[in-house]
Amino acid sequence: MVLRARRAKDDEGVSLLLVALCMVAILGITAIVVDLGFARQVRRQTQGGVDAAALAAARELPPNASEATKTTYADNARAVAFTYAVNDLVKGTKPTPATCASGVASCTQTLGGVTITVTTPYTLAGSTLDPFSLVRVEACQSTPTFFAGVLLQKSPRVCRSAVGRYHAVGGSYDFGLVATDPTKCAALTFAGDSDTVLSSNGAVMVNSSCTSTTAGAMDSSGSSWQLVSQYIGVVGTATLAPCDPATQTNKCTQTIPTQGIAPFGDPLSYLVEPSVPSGTSQSCSGGDQTLSPGYFPALCKINNNAKVVLRPGLYYFGNGFSTNGNASITCANSDTDSSCAGVTLFIGGGELKMNGTGKVFLPPPASGPYAGVGIFQSRSDTTEATINGTADFALGTLYVPSANLKTTGSGGGNYININGMVVAKTVGISGTFNFNINVPSTVPNVPDAPDIGLEK
Repeated sequence: MVLRARRAKDDEGVSLLLVALCMVAILGITAIVVDLGFARQVRRQTQGGVDAAALAAARELPPNASEATKTTYADNARAVAFTYAVNDLVKGTKPTPATCASGVASCTQTLGGVTITVTTPYTLAGSTLDPFSLVRVEACQSTPTFFAGVLLQKSPRVCRSAVGRYHAVGGSYDFGLVATDPTKCAALTFAGDSDTVLSSNGAVMVNSSCTSTTAGAMDSSGSSWQLVSQYIGVVGTATLAPCDPATQTNKCTQTIPTQGIAPFGDPLSYLVEPSVPSGTSQSCSGGDQTLSPGYFPALCKINNNAKVVLRPGLYYFGNGFSTNGNASITCANSDTDSSCAGVTLFIGGGELKMNGTGKVFLPPPASGPYAGVGIFQSRSDTTEATINGTADFALGTLYVPSANLKTTGSGGGNYININGMVVAKTVGISGTFNFNINVPSTVPNVPDAPDIGLEK
């Protein structure tokens, strides 16, 4: 009896010991699971931080190989990466990163317990991109633990990295038909039976940021207009219904506009306005006449059936230029040489109206400061410019930087043939005519669209 009682007490002691040992094991496993779960969360946060830092730094990388020789791009990229990494990964007070040595590819700093390394240029195995197009951001930090220390385990160290890229994706497009106004809705409009064709790699570019659903930056009315272009870029939105090529069967253009592109500058901003020519002022009002380059202070009106011949050179019209009726205006080198070395009309002020139905033959100069430019309206002149198509119309680049350009036609067989670009603050195309823009390879290129993302 005494022996049985003693055995029972011994069994109770063993059970308690086993329970205690099991509790220790369970608590240990629980501690490990909790700490591992927290470590996984830290890894995710660290990865998110380096991803954001790499993307932000990639925006600062050089756009091409020629710019890559400048250390400023890489220096800025490293500085931006450190700033983003600190803001996302360091808890509490954010320390200010030190300035990395200029021109040194890799820079490492420990800030708030986080060791951050930024490298650019960076060579990534398997990538086809140049090293100057890549930036690598790595962050390492110890993971805080709740129970690992009790089990004599060291805090795990987490390291995560990301590689950002800046890759200029070029479509090899050239500026063709351009509306430069930065905010106006309906900055470029199509209507009527107009048929606009851009040859070569000419692009339609709209700089307006308007996103109205009623009339976006690029707008249209009706379903009879036509537009042929390899590329249509719009900073804002395009409202082309019922001719939206993305959703409608009645496609007035086969090219779906690329919306949300980066704003761009005036492709002809480099042109310097001419000074008023010296010498005797001239006049051009009247009937048939031959004009020489120079300064025309009064409004130049060519009406009715007048036939006007321009000798090659620069014509400065101080108070506007207008044609009407069946008047023709052509260029010829001389009375015996009907070819033309090129004409540029500069509108210093007043109106530009070419409403006649007669022949217009004004090829632009092939060289000099206004090479390729047919008409240049002063940047201080905000008067709307109007051009009607005729049966025989040839002109160089049409540049109206500060005003609306209205182009129209009144019947089949009417043309406006531009050998160059059409650049205006806003552009309205309507009526019944063909608008042919032959874009030569010598005009400025559309800026490459940057492909910014994570390469790894």
